[in-house]
Amino acid sequence: MLEPPPQRGRSSSAVDAPLNRPAITAPQPVSVDFSDSAMVIYAYKPLPQDVDDLELTLGDIITNIDRKGQTENWVWWHGTNSNGQSGTFPCNYVKLIPRPPGQGKFVSLTFQI
Repeated sequence: MLEPPPQRGRSSSAVDAPLNRPAITAPQPVSVDFSDSAMVIYAYKPLPQDVDDLELTLGDIITNIDRKGQTENWVWWHGTNSNGQSGTFPCNYVKLIPRPPGQGKFVSLTFQI
């Protein structure tokens, strides 16, 4: 049976007793694979002459993202929004959705915006 904690100003032999707590271990790193989906974190409205650009709405999910051929100077990806429209968009306007190892294609996550 556990004893209640000692009150201030009172001495107790329980204070001097060693603590029987389990050892705390550091969490192990987990490798995270990123799906081909991302959540829009900044709205983007292309100019009328940019017909290949995809309009991004805050909170929308972009799927089928093509990041192949990305270089330091190329920061545009291609994907499809929830309305089925496809086009290029600035990659720094979205946040990739992580997928735990061994999971299927999609993961349900909640992001606070």
